[in-house]
Amino acid sequence: MNRQKHGQAKIPLEDDFQEEFCCVSFDEEHTKRLLAGHRNKDHQYKSRYGFHSRIYKRIFAATALGVVLHVSSKHHHSWKKSTGSKFAAPNDETLPTLLNVLLPSINIDELDFQDSSIYVNALNNPLYDRLERAEWRVDRSDEALRFALGWVLEPCEISIDRTSIAAYEPLTVSWSTGTMHAATASGERSRNIISVVTEESIMILSCSDDANDYSRAGSSLEVLNASRKQIQDAAMIQQAKKTSRYHLRLAARTKRSLLGDDENVWFIPSFPVIRHKYCQFKLYQSIITTKADTEQEVLAPIAESPRFTIDSLNKPLSIHLALALEPSQMVVNFVTGTAIECRQNTSLAIVEYGLVSSSISFRQFGTTTTYTASDMCQAPANVTAPGKFRPPGCLHSVTMDGLEPNAQYWYKVGVQQEHEDGVVDWSDVYEFTSAPTVGSSGNKHGYVDEALDDAEFEPFAFIAYGDQGCPATGWTKGAAWVARMVEAELNYNATPTRPAVRMVHHIGDLSYAEGAAHIWDEWQHMIEPITARVPYMVGVGNHEYDHKNGGTGKDPSGVTTDGGFQPDWGNFGDDSRGECGVPTAKRFTMPKSDTSNGVFWYSFDFANVHTIMISSEHALYPGTPQYTWLEHDLLTVNRLKTPWLILETHRPMYTPDNIWKRDKVSVGMRREFEMLLKQYKVDLVLAGHMHSYHRSCDGLYEETCNNGGSTYVTVGSAGARFQPVISRHNSWTAKSIQRQFGYGRITVMNASALHFEFVKVGKTDEDSGAVGDDFWLYREHDSVSEDC
Repeated sequence: MNRQKHGQAKIPLEDDFQEEFCCVSFDEEHTKRLLAGHRNKDHQYKSRYGFHSRIYKRIFAATALGVVLHVSSKHHHSWKKSTGSKFAAPNDETLPTLLNVLLPSINIDELDFQDSSIYVNALNNPLYDRLERAEWRVDRSDEALRFALGWVLEPCEISIDRTSIAAYEPLTVSWSTGTMHAATASGERSRNIISVVTEESIMILSCSDDANDYSRAGSSLEVLNASRKQIQDAAMIQQAKKTSRYHLRLAARTKRSLLGDDENVWFIPSFPVIRHKYCQFKLYQSIITTKADTEQEVLAPIAESPRFTIDSLNKPLSIHLALALEPSQMVVNFVTGTAIECRQNTSLAIVEYGLVSSSISFRQFGTTTTYTASDMCQAPANVTAPGKFRPPGCLHSVTMDGLEPNAQYWYKVGVQQEHEDGVVDWSDVYEFTSAPTVGSSGNKHGYVDEALDDAEFEPFAFIAYGDQGCPATGWTKGAAWVARMVEAELNYNATPTRPAVRMVHHIGDLSYAEGAAHIWDEWQHMIEPITARVPYMVGVGNHEYDHKNGGTGKDPSGVTTDGGFQPDWGNFGDDSRGECGVPTAKRFTMPKSDTSNGVFWYSFDFANVHTIMISSEHALYPGTPQYTWLEHDLLTVNRLKTPWLILETHRPMYTPDNIWKRDKVSVGMRREFEMLLKQYKVDLVLAGHMHSYHRSCDGLYEETCNNGGSTYVTVGSAGARFQPVISRHNSWTAKSIQRQFGYGRITVMNASALHFEFVKVGKTDEDSGAVGDDFWLYREHDSVSEDC
């Protein structure tokens, strides 16, 4: 059955950008005057972007997109791509920096606002490399530096519009450029008056838990080590200004007339999650010193902002619900605190909940954990540096118990610190609906539970998708569009033919952090309007788990081989970039049984559906732990109580793809365990991985339709960049949709009828909410025994 119309409530997603903005200009003559080189005895000094006056070559502005400035040992400027690093994202996505800094060569008037290539890649940022190699100075008292920096007449200053800030609040940083006399080639004071701050000066966000770090003096080595440790992000001034204009344009906060080319402002629309107590912006000038034909970059301080505090460090963030093994329970996870507090384990996680919003009287306490860089398997995830590992905070998990079935509850979460007796930092109050009684599903023969009658049966729906990512950090906008559409689904008034959405299943490839740890915070913030209201059930994909080494003793799934699962028929690489499942396992709590394996493989009952989540990133051939668990789980499903049986796995078992290196994995998976799915009459298999939509015929087994097997659906279209799919003629493809964002909405009407709809999501109102494909599954489960 194909329905072309759909009753989805329409919501506006994003308007076209109408305003035009000027890009930052490169003042060549001004820079030439400012950056002329200087000589002093056996030392040679030049600005980072200038040359010695005797060998001066013209400074030029680059126009190529996606390149960053680099200085060679031959005093020649070249521009090279911000890609190709050993840490580059495996799917050619850019993982932007903490403050979403743009590449220096970007012209913001000519941008594709869905293109992640405009951002500096956090895992391959040449500026970070420069900061690591540079020699740092405490102040400008070094006489040699004066020859390069000149004599200051009016110092530059940095100001910020807040004295404290919480995560996701806007912040504006502004600065004056200052003035100074330039130095002549002989080191004398010239008559030329120029700016202290140039387009190539470096602005650094520096954060710490120690207030004394900001007034500490010491040797160059001490300052070097302290400064490197505190760096959260950095940008050249030209990048900061362009990034500001871009974000202002996105936020539609200003008109062109308010943005002059000389505006020295960095507008940050959403300040990131910082797990430190104090922060400060610092300006540095970069000087190249040459001695004995060896270049060394020196970072000389120009100015620093007032210190500001990070507010509400213990305010719960990333709140998300999950079903537990028992339907009378609901798990809630959230994040708070600083790295120090987590290591000292000084916070107590609390949830309060109740049936009346004005009387939240039940209270439960939970557990707290965290993880460090050393817990990860390989680089870049285990490297503590800007753009890579940063402390995740305190990760809390609390279980609400004694819930009545299908009841509306209100709840709030918080933490209590040991040194603040009785004081709790609470979240906002949220609401959710508890799980129904298992087996409370109607069919033509009535209910399993004789105490229930047909009038009490409530059909329900759930959302399923894979492969999302986070557009707030540079991905295509599809991820945000999908998140907002799913949120709209939760707000939709349920009807008998359009029942309420009760949960979301995310079948792997979650945040695509890939070692850039701050992206976990951004992604969880994006989906929190969903996850705080309905259970969010996750599985692992290749971008959460796959690694090639370092896993021994660290792999949270218990695999003892160093590189996880690497079958000869697979294409399993290191797509997690060393995370090897650690952040996923620590941040999410899935239903636990004696034989399940955390987020990797587990199962749960909801009303009349038994759902099994397996890991396509782990071995599944007979005799392996996952195969043994899966076979036992299938064997013990009570099909009288849960007649619908759904299996979810990240990688699909059937695809239309004609690219063998991808399709061979599907073939390998089918050889390992497809016979189990037929034997135990699995109704529906859901997958992601392929960034498209695909549906097979019904009853598919051994590449033959109506052969006693399952229906296979791939819905890896929740926001990740579209992949080219070369379709081949096959006997099993019923529907294939390419280059379309969307998600699956599965409606369980009763024990005999299930409806699947692929809901399309796009940029405009007209593009979103339409059904691209739908089908019904009708099953007679009377012949299925209670034991299978």
